Amino acid sequence: MNNIIIKTIQPFDILRVDTAEKNDIVSDVFTGNVLYKGEDVPVYFKAYAYDHPHVGKGDRGLLNEIIGYLICDLYKVPQPEQAFLVLMPKENLTHLWSDLSDRIKKSYETYDVIPMFATQRIYAKALSLRYNHSRQAIESELRKWPHFKEALICDEIMANTDRLPRNILTANSKDFWLIDNGKLAIEDGTNWQSTGLIEHNNYSNYLADLVIKDIQADSKKGNLIIQTALEKFKAFKQIIAECEFWIDAFISSQDREIWQKFLAFLHSRDDNITHILSERYGMLSL
Repeated sequence: MNNIIIKTIQPFDILRVDTAEKNDIVSDVFTGNVLYKGEDVPVYFKAYAYDHPHVGKGDRGLLNEIIGYLICDLYKVPQPEQAFLVLMPKENLTHLWSDLSDRIKKSYETYDVIPMFATQRIYAKALSLRYNHSRQAIESELRKWPHFKEALICDEIMANTDRLPRNILTANSKDFWLIDNGKLAIEDGTNWQSTGLIEHNNYSNYLADLVIKDIQADSKKGNLIIQTALEKFKAFKQIIAECEFWIDAFISSQDREIWQKFLAFLHSRDDNITHILSERYGMLSL
């Protein structure tokens, strides 16, 4: 497939894995470096349990991350500049074994190589850390961000319910980057299920909630968000081929129909984004 956005890093192009940055029930994050086009690229590797009894046929987070990254790239929303699918051998994590979550360890009982999502490292802090004493300061700065409307729309399309201050990075309180699209179309932190995909639902959207009062006071601000959505109207079709490429790479034939339903869900939300936003803000649909 030509012009693919997410690049694949083979085991021999993993230069090193240095530290475990996070250990929780959902994912593990590691720092390290990969070789890409002859350059040493510092990255964060993010591991999801590839197969585990808690999640039946694996955690949907890996493909959620890929699809979410593609949606944000489509809307030109700032995020880590490069993203990779990394084929991580078990032996590369031997020195960090004690830091791994039980879910990742369980994955490696069956697989010697686990695919991980990786993004180029940004030397910035999560908003939750930079403004740990003032949520009001976070919200004030975010609303002034030039890419705020596009970011809000991306999260509405993909139903990202986890875009909280811990998943937005900043270096100087003016520039922001979105990270972490692992939880989509769910409200309880588990995997989405095809039977629970509601195309016109207003899923939790942290960014959308930040401007509700502003729009209630001045409907023109809501119209500007909807107008921004119209500028990319029905753009999701541009990334369907790459989404299907990654689904075919990781999903068994019997599960492919489930993921096709998820793509149809996202496609519908993209096609109806102005109506979904209008419903959220109690405005007439354009």
